[in-house]
Amino acid sequence: MAITTLNNRSINRSDTASADQVWTATSATASDFQAAEKNLPYFMAQSGSLTPSASTSTKVPLSVSGGLDSESSFDETNDRYTPQTAGKYWIEMIIGVTSMADGGYAVGYLKKNGSTVAEHNFTCSRPSATMHESASFGEIVEFNGSTDYIELYILFEDAWAVRTNQTQLQGFLISAT
Repeated sequence: MAITTLNNRSINRSDTASADQVWTATSATASDFQAAEKNLPYFMAQSGSLTPSASTSTKVPLSVSGGLDSESSFDETNDRYTPQTAGKYWIEMIIGVTSMADGGYAVGYLKKNGSTVAEHNFTCSRPSATMHESASFGEIVEFNGSTDYIELYILFEDAWAVRTNQTQLQGFLISAT
């Protein structure tokens, strides 16, 4: 559905908003609108190979893949995301594990500025010692837009391997402040 009038005035622009954009007013006249992206900034970082020690919380080494970092705010040296836009973000982690034994467990932690803001426990419930498991969860986290950062940590009951490119940290802005 296209918007052709607003407040009884015609919109006479050749620009149109695509499905992932919204119209925002830049002045009092209806014909002076521009398309703006939604949910910016955003990022997605993936893990490489990792075999953490059993019963030890380990920071997951991550890298941005496919250019999914709209603000270039992911720090690959320190494996953390430091958004430069203040506000509330949806932050999600996905943990993929290889060779997790039946009844084995793992815990994923989201840490903001070094302190845990969310954690998720999951247990393997498949009767095979070589099944691949994955779990995801998300949390709304507020950032100041300059120094706050988020990191992903995991803890395994045993020394299982993280599935390459199956463990991810991702997020996007849901409300600017």
